[in-house]
Amino acid sequence: MINIMKWIGSTGIGILLSSGIALAQAPAASATVPQDFAQAQAAVAIPGPIDPDKLVLARQIIAIALPPEHANAMVSRMMGAITRGSQREFSAITHDDPGLNKLVGDTMHEVEQEARKYLIATMPEMSVAMSRAYARNFTHDELLQILAFGQTPAGTKYLSRASEFMQDPDVQAFMTKLMSQVGVLTTPAVRSLVPKIDAYLKDHPELARKINRSKGS
Repeated sequence: MINIMKWIGSTGIGILLSSGIALAQAPAASATVPQDFAQAQAAVAIPGPIDPDKLVLARQIIAIALPPEHANAMVSRMMGAITRGSQREFSAITHDDPGLNKLVGDTMHEVEQEARKYLIATMPEMSVAMSRAYARNFTHDELLQILAFGQTPAGTKYLSRASEFMQDPDVQAFMTKLMSQVGVLTTPAVRSLVPKIDAYLKDHPELARKINRSKGS
């Protein structure tokens, strides 16, 4: 008899479903999402000196790259790409059985909606993280040059649409081929690892008990 959870978990849909489960298990998160820059920075900032002047420039760049008014569309594109990829993979496995596809499709839609709401709500934190990354990795003069480029029509288009390039059909086709090949190349190593882990846990029963207890909690 097929192990359904193991079967689903081995496919791309497992990533989407597990993301939704994680969100569902943390209902307080969306209720406490910081909405302004100061709150968001307090929530995500890693301790360490950041030049405040560089951070000001970085925030202006990220405002062009991640404009708040485009957050919904950006998240929709990202979630759509993940969902379409998972649907294609699952349809191939189920031989396009209508009933099973509907069961999975309904759940994927529910998970996608929850993930979409959470991702949109956390965009301020993403903006802070990206701003701090720019301020940490570029000099003051480099930030000025990036901002000057970003304020041109071509620069605005580039910065605001850079993330869309991963959804380009050519890039998507390459990524699909790449991930398929990676799966083929890594499967033997993963399969050979399982008996090694089993043998190791037999030699370390206390560790095996700890793992089993953690699974049950």
